[in-house]
Amino acid sequence: MIDASAGCMKDGPKNRLRAQDIHRIVDVFTRQCDVPRYARMVSSAEIEKNEFNLNLPRYIDSQTPEDRQDIEGHLKGGIPVADVEALKAYWDICPTLKTALFNGSAGFQPAQSGQDGRVPGYLDLAVDKSAIKRAIYDHPEFAAFIEGMNTHFAAWRAQAAKILKALKPGIHPKEVIAALSEDLLAHYTDKPLIDKYDVYQHLMDYWAQTMQDDCYLVAVDGWKAATYRVIETDKKGKEKDEGWACDLVPKPLIVARYYAKEQEALDRLTAELESVAAKLAELEEDPGNAGFQPVGI
Repeated sequence: MIDASAGCMKDGPKNRLRAQDIHRIVDVFTRQCDVPRYARMVSSAEIEKNEFNLNLPRYIDSQTPEDRQDIEGHLKGGIPVADVEALKAYWDICPTLKTALFNGSAGFQPAQSGQDGRVPGYLDLAVDKSAIKRAIYDHPEFAAFIEGMNTHFAAWRAQAAKILKALKPGIHPKEVIAALSEDLLAHYTDKPLIDKYDVYQHLMDYWAQTMQDDCYLVAVDGWKAATYRVIETDKKGKEKDEGWACDLVPKPLIVARYYAKEQEALDRLTAELESVAAKLAELEEDPGNAGFQPVGI
């Protein structure tokens, strides 16, 4: 039994399954594996015991546990050790980060009874609240983890780039994305702190927004960046040339690659023009601001 009710995207009054949601359901069903609060193999005897009622909550508790409110911590201050230890997956990757963020000895011992009125089992921050994020990002273990993940992605990207650059007319785009996405899932399997299905969704979103159209263009015409004129017709039937466009290689890419300096200068002049126009409009509304006095009649 699978309770995938939490794995969806809100779309107004409707819930929609994303690519990652569908893939997760299929994977769990195909492998017949148990996933806490998501899927469980249920015996016929258990179903019979429940009078053949197949209501999912009878078999799978998919509710997210509520946050426990520690009254002692609220009254006397301090962070419960249990809350800190609940982040074990992070401390396994960055073991010394824990002692850098919270007070205590190298063995991560909580405060002793009688110290500043704190009871055992509570900790204090070792850094200021406003500096928590910087302390994490600047910590060498976390920085090494991020660098390692970037390297891991770069390896997949280099491999995928070779495949994409070798595409030829007649290829089947759906087969291309199927191979790339499955390879990406396998590449991130068992990686800590990373949900491989979230990574998969990023690829599928990019495929739907941009990559799919490019792949179909290559499938039909090959690597041919054909330009065409953009002609618009106004209400009076008069045609106006709006310049050129290219589907495979968009104009912004051409500008960024070959005309970056010119675009920067143009943007600067446009900003100056807008500033002057704003000042002119201000003077027209209230000439007195510029030291001019209207001529009396």
